[in-house]
Amino acid sequence: MRPSVIVSVLGAFLPLLLGSTCPTIDPPRPDRLSSPIFTNYETVARQFDDEYHEMIYLQWTPDSTDTIPVISYQIIRQVDIDSFPAKITNIPADVNELYDPTYKFIDADNRKKDRLIFYRIFAVDSIDDGRPGDTSVVCTVSLAALVDLLSPLIDTIPNQPVNFKWQVPSIFNPIKTYVVLWLSDSTLWVSDTIKDYTGGGVPPYERSLPSSLLPLYSGVYFWGAFLIIQGGSITGDDALSVAIRNFYVK
Repeated sequence: MRPSVIVSVLGAFLPLLLGSTCPTIDPPRPDRLSSPIFTNYETVARQFDDEYHEMIYLQWTPDSTDTIPVISYQIIRQVDIDSFPAKITNIPADVNELYDPTYKFIDADNRKKDRLIFYRIFAVDSIDDGRPGDTSVVCTVSLAALVDLLSPLIDTIPNQPVNFKWQVPSIFNPIKTYVVLWLSDSTLWVSDTIKDYTGGGVPPYERSLPSSLLPLYSGVYFWGAFLIIQGGSITGDDALSVAIRNFYVK
């Protein structure tokens, strides 16, 4: 065979030979998602399943520099008395806030003292059936001990004055405390705020519902006593709690 023919044949098969010996290079995998950032947190009272509960409100934002989409979020929560954390999973990607009812993860017996709740959050992308991103720094929420609700009791209060009485635990920091009255999804009344510094000895506080709101209509009412301990957290922030109870009017 002439040399020119051999060169022509090799030239025809060369692309095939090269294709069979050179591996295909996959594109580089995108970086993991950066950690979201907690932008706000507070302790609030909110209606849930037709009842009012103390809740921790959390708000966050994703890192704006990420180039791949978030498909969900997960939050890691740990109470200062717990040995192991718990996860709040499957938070949709278009959600950036959470109301976390405290009664679901802290027993009433453990609310006689101040508590610290630690939250961390991370985003999940769609790679590898859900690849977790970086975890955020800790968001620490300070819960004050719950006050004792003394009156009114859970009974009917037809056509008579309504007095709210509550007992704050022994506290050495300055405090603020007040009561709120709810019916269904409406706030009916907020008392004035009591500011006090008791030095550890705390008398019961009392406030009366204004006569302009009497008599109360029939229904199930909820009232809550808010307690704010100024600088009462190890973080230097205020510690806050809301003790809530209902009563009936026929």
